[in-house]
Amino acid sequence: MTKQTPCLRSIKDTSTPGKYSYRPRARGTYLKPVSLYLLMLLTGLSFSSCLKEKEEPIIICPVVPAPTLKLSSSQIKEFKQINPDGSEQELPHSSLTEHFSKRPELFRPDSVKLENDSLHVFKPHGIKEAYKVKTEKNLLYIFNTSLNTWAPVGGLLAGASGIQLHISWYKKTTTSATGVLNVYGQEYSLDSYKDLIVPQEKDHTSITWLKQQFDYTLRHRQDQ
Repeated sequence: MTKQTPCLRSIKDTSTPGKYSYRPRARGTYLKPVSLYLLMLLTGLSFSSCLKEKEEPIIICPVVPAPTLKLSSSQIKEFKQINPDGSEQELPHSSLTEHFSKRPELFRPDSVKLENDSLHVFKPHGIKEAYKVKTEKNLLYIFNTSLNTWAPVGGLLAGASGIQLHISWYKKTTTSATGVLNVYGQEYSLDSYKDLIVPQEKDHTSITWLKQQFDYTLRHRQDQ
């Protein structure tokens, strides 16, 4: 059986001139050239991988909120009295306060916001309302939840510069043997006063009808 001789390294013996002594060299003291090459190669690949794995910059587009449109102009389209016999009488604009007091002024929207499929309405004294709407061929429709139908309420202004709303006000007076009943109302989707007349009350009911048009743009009214 052959014994393995440990690897020897000659070291000059300084105690005796001209003589050398031999001591065994510890295993693993020096890296072999192949191991050193692999270590350098792995280090280089790791560094290169880090450079390639840099993430692409994420570009976040800011969300632009829908603008709030202010009341810019208004006009009266219809103002009339409908008598129990069905006859109509045009009323002077100067008598508006006489019939409706300050209701049209206090409850008209000061500003609106059209956002996705919703119309947000802002009235004086912090009153806020929201309605489901849609647009078709520059016309604006509001969803009537009680009738489950769409009704025209206005439209888009030229050049998409704003929106236009039609608002109806009415005072319905019904006379009976027990007295007189006055009912005031405001509607966005009521196009005609005829929808207010109940056949059983026709001969005892009169209606004061006001229909106004309001334009809302980014510019304020000049008279406010």
